[in-house]
Amino acid sequence: MRISQLAHKAGNAGSGNSWVSYHSTDTNGRKTLDVWHYGHNMLSVTFKDDGSPDLSTLYLSVGWGSVSDQGGMNQILRELRLPYYYSRQGGAEYLTIVGTE
Repeated sequence: MRISQLAHKAGNAGSGNSWVSYHSTDTNGRKTLDVWHYGHNMLSVTFKDDGSPDLSTLYLSVGWGSVSDQGGMNQILRELRLPYYYSRQGGAEYLTIVGTE
């Protein structure tokens, strides 16, 4: 499985299956995605009824700040169409992409 596919399907990906995603549904029918990399919860988000991510529930972590953290998270962020970019330039952080929907 590719790392980007973890956004839509529970499973493992990456070198040594270092990336793991969990998909769940709560008692109200709201779907949640959690993505982990080497024991760090890198992303957690709940989805709205229309299937779009609810940004008010979005949790992002920089993990260890590694190249693999950056590469994997940017794949997942693009796949979910989230307006963020994981940057390591000058220290690990998430930047908001201006002009995205």
